Amino acid sequence: MKEIRYFMNEYIFMANSILLFCYLQTNLLMFRLLFIAACIFFTINALSLPTISIDIVIFNILFTFINIFLVTPLIKNLAPPNFTKEQKEIYENHFRNYLTPMELSKLLFYHRRRIYRVTTPIVKAGNEFSSLFFITKIGKNCTVTLKTKKNKLDLNQYSWLGIPEYLDLISRKETLAMALKESSICEWNISLLVNVENPMENLQLLSDMAEDDEIHIDTNLLNDPLKEEENEVILYEFELSCIEKIFSDPVYGVKIMRGLYSIWLKYCADVVKKVDQAATGVVSMMNTTYKKSSTIDDINKLKKPFTQNSMKKSDLKLLDNF
Repeated sequence: MKEIRYFMNEYIFMANSILLFCYLQTNLLMFRLLFIAACIFFTINALSLPTISIDIVIFNILFTFINIFLVTPLIKNLAPPNFTKEQKEIYENHFRNYLTPMELSKLLFYHRRRIYRVTTPIVKAGNEFSSLFFITKIGKNCTVTLKTKKNKLDLNQYSWLGIPEYLDLISRKETLAMALKESSICEWNISLLVNVENPMENLQLLSDMAEDDEIHIDTNLLNDPLKEEENEVILYEFELSCIEKIFSDPVYGVKIMRGLYSIWLKYCADVVKKVDQAATGVVSMMNTTYKKSSTIDDINKLKKPFTQNSMKKSDLKLLDNF
C-alpha cells in the first residue's frame, strides 16, 4: 500500500500555493511576479533534496530569468513619465480625467510642438486637412482667431482644432487607417490666425525650421524671459498618420483613443450647448468665446444628433454653423 502524505515539503507547498494565486490573476504584471516567486521556491526545493535534479534547477532558473526580462518593461511603465512643467500643467488641467500619465506620455511622443511669436496664419480654409491642433498656451499679448463662414471666434487655452474635419474623415470609412490608405483627406472649413498684438521690436524669424519644428525668434533680442512668454502661442500638432499609429498601439491604443474621443465629445458638446443658449451678446464657452448671436435655424442644425454611421457632412461641420 502506498504511503499518503499531505505535502512533500514546505518549499513545494509554498510554490504550489503561489501558483494557485498566480493563475487567478488578471493583471499581467502580478501574474509574472507571482510566477517568478513560484519558480524560486521550486528551485530551492530541488537544491535542498539529497539528490539534485539538474533539469529541474535549469528549467526553473530559465523560467525565472525569462519572466524577469518580460516583467521589466511592465514595471518601468508604472514609473511616472518625466513631464516638463508645461506637460504637467496640461495633464492636470485638461487630460487628467481621461488619460493616465503614461498614456499622455505615449500620445505626446508623436506630437510636434510649435511656437509662434509673430502674427502667422496657421490654417487656411480650403487647404488639405491632415493634422489636429491643440492650443497649449496663449500669451498675454496674443490672440488665436478662428474664422468660419459666418463668424470670428477668439479661442482660449486648451482648445482643439480640426475635430469636425476629423469626424468628417472617419465617417467616410470604417477606420482612420483605411481612410488614410485611400487618401480620403477632407479640407479645412475654417481659417486660424495667431495674432501677436504687441510684438517686440526687431523680431527676426529664423529662415529655416528647427529640428523640433518650432518657429523661433532670435533669443539674443529677448532681455526679459517673462516678456517672451507674453508674446508667444504654443500649439501641439498631431498628424493624422501619427494618430493612426497611436490608436494601433497594442497596449495603449484603445485606451488613448477612448480618452481622446471623450475629450473631443465633451469639447464639441460644450460648444453646441453654449451656442444653443446664446441668443444675443457674448457667451463664454469652455474653450471658446462666441461673439455673434446665432439664428434659430443655426441652433437647430447644431442640435441634430449624429453617429459615425449616420453623420452627414453638414452635421459634422459644426463650426460652419456658428
